Amino acid sequence: MQRIEDNNGQGAARHPGVWLRIALSAGILMALWVLWPATPARAQSCTVTVTTTANSGAGSLRQATRDVSSGGTICFDTAGLFSTPQTITLTGTQIAITRSLAISGTGQANLSVSAGFASRIFELNAGYAVTLTGFTIRDGSVDKGAGFSINGNNTTRTQLTLNNMTFYNNVSTNPRSASTGGGALYVTGKSSTVRVVASEFYSNSSGGAGGGGIFVGGGGQVTIEQSQIFSNAVGNALGDGCPGGGIYLTGSASSHSALTMTQSSVFSNTSTGAGGGIWSNDFSRLTISDSRLTGNASGTNGGGAQGGGGITLQGLYVAQHRASNQGGGIIFANTAYTYG
Repeated sequence: MQRIEDNNGQGAARHPGVWLRIALSAGILMALWVLWPATPARAQSCTVTVTTTANSGAGSLRQATRDVSSGGTICFDTAGLFSTPQTITLTGTQIAITRSLAISGTGQANLSVSAGFASRIFELNAGYAVTLTGFTIRDGSVDKGAGFSINGNNTTRTQLTLNNMTFYNNVSTNPRSASTGGGALYVTGKSSTVRVVASEFYSNSSGGAGGGGIFVGGGGQVTIEQSQIFSNAVGNALGDGCPGGGIYLTGSASSHSALTMTQSSVFSNTSTGAGGGIWSNDFSRLTISDSRLTGNASGTNGGGAQGGGGITLQGLYVAQHRASNQGGGIIFANTAYTYG
């Protein structure tokens, strides 16, 4: 077991700050932290236009996902209703995506899709490629992936791309189930891949297996770039030690999951169990480069992160974490790790 912390590991651990450096090549060491400009979303031609904030019916977002042709793009009437900020509120049922499509919003501050805590927002079935750009997903409530859930499998390729998206105030509600979690985003299946760019996940929560913000399991593969995961929480009123306040990464002997994060921040997340910011198990691979892990808190070990499996850290800034037991910053257990 390897701990990165500033004290002797006895009792409550607090980590004030350290740069982790990795040899890139020929013994060269590098550690970087810069402010990255958001990646601009590409303009997309419109196939179907949403004209109303209604839950269903002609001109609604729900109907647009049914009417759009495979590979088409849904956009919003910016000459009409969507010329001003709007919220689309679902009334009790999620939007199931059953074809490849893109949804191009009017901006995270200008367009929200809310479930009013009555359902999940979006569910993606296996076999499709979906791109979401420029809106907020909020107030979902269900057992797993209250904002967005991918029902992937091990054979059918499923892809999700999130550009300039916000996931806010989504809640995974079912405690004490190993298959639940991911307040904002739930990803499972060997053939499921997710790319997150210039997006944010904040104030989401889970009372289930883990991942107040993001749950990755069953061999899922997730890449996070230029994004922020902050102020998410995992725990329940039953007193369980739920891990992974920001991100929960889990695999199995037959389905190794992976998460790669670059130029991103994970901060101010909390867990009642291990890994206040990030938790990963022995059958997963976690790679972090040129990023920040700050101000997270754990009810047990690993205030910033607790990791198993394969871990690579490069140019990672670690600071101001809290753990009730061991590893104020990061704690490694049963892992092949690379850091400097």
